[in-house]
Amino acid sequence: MRRRPVRRARTLPLVLAGLALTLSGCAHNAKQDSLNPQSHYARTIYNLILPVFAIAGVVLVIVVGGTLLIAAKYRVPSDAEFTDEDMPPQIHGSFKLEVGWTVLPALILLAVGIATVVAVFNLAKVPPPQNPRIEVVAQQWWWEFRYDVNHDGKYNEIITANEMVIPEGTDVALRLYSRDVTHGFWIPELNGKRDVVPGHPSEFNIAADHPGEYYGQCTVFCGLSHANMRMKVIVMTKPDYAKWLVEQQRLAKNPTTALAKLGKAAFTACAGCHRINGQFTPKQPIDQVSDNAPNLTHLMSRTIFASGNFDLRKNTPKCRAQGIHYSIPDCVDEANLRAWLANPPALLPMAADQVDNKYGSRRGMPNLNLSSQQIDQLVAYLETLK
Repeated sequence: MRRRPVRRARTLPLVLAGLALTLSGCAHNAKQDSLNPQSHYARTIYNLILPVFAIAGVVLVIVVGGTLLIAAKYRVPSDAEFTDEDMPPQIHGSFKLEVGWTVLPALILLAVGIATVVAVFNLAKVPPPQNPRIEVVAQQWWWEFRYDVNHDGKYNEIITANEMVIPEGTDVALRLYSRDVTHGFWIPELNGKRDVVPGHPSEFNIAADHPGEYYGQCTVFCGLSHANMRMKVIVMTKPDYAKWLVEQQRLAKNPTTALAKLGKAAFTACAGCHRINGQFTPKQPIDQVSDNAPNLTHLMSRTIFASGNFDLRKNTPKCRAQGIHYSIPDCVDEANLRAWLANPPALLPMAADQVDNKYGSRRGMPNLNLSSQQIDQLVAYLETLK
């Protein structure tokens, strides 16, 4: 009699913890939702997993339900006497039953297998050669997107970081590779997941039905700041995308204000890693494991920075009304920029300092110990990179 309250006291926390864990998987308007397909690629996967989940659910109910039913119906009290006569009817050796539970699962697996193969071939169809072609480069811990605008196979006309821009209703051919370790590329609403393995470039496709912003994440543990390795796909109308292509290929304009000019001079401390087309070209090799850092030529045309963790745009009604086309100075989130320039490692887990003074052992942006005056100058300069 004394043991029952103790058992209940132990069971209740487990039940509550399980319920809390289940509810934690529910979210309203989640930014990364594979059950909200927004492209024909994502719908192909969605239309495959729904019947598979339904079949799996039916099997689960039959197996678990049958187990519980048998356990309840044929339960024998611990103090009861049990003889062979009390055994339930035995079905071992029943030819019909054994054939049935062998053939039925085989037919189910065959149907699922055929549907899966058809889906895989549909997902792997190569977009027309005139469609956009983008190289996706993964590294610890951010994403680079390189565009082959003239289709010469070099992927060097446009280089962005953390944000990929594509036109609506168009299949886009991606080439994925890693500069260091294995990463995972996944934009849940636009397509499935693809591992990005060093030394093994792979082909992938992506598309979106409508303009908007679609969020993604690295899905393979890749080190210290894996959970912060985010990205965004910005989908534009075709005329806006054509305009974006032209603007992104222009060289950075020289600053005109006195403060921004001082900022350009101060940027020489950053130019050892960051490239600004037409103004700064980093020395090679860069003192980093990857030998690469984000290209900042048109930084202010983006909405996020620092592995996609911080907004470049203020979250105000006025700035949100600009949509994905904003370049007005009042909407730049200078507070985020200043905090980042002041001490990057404090905001994002990195390995930004050399290990044992070893050249090329740095990952991420170090603390350059900039003064508040230098930060003001740099922010003024960076705001000219539109």
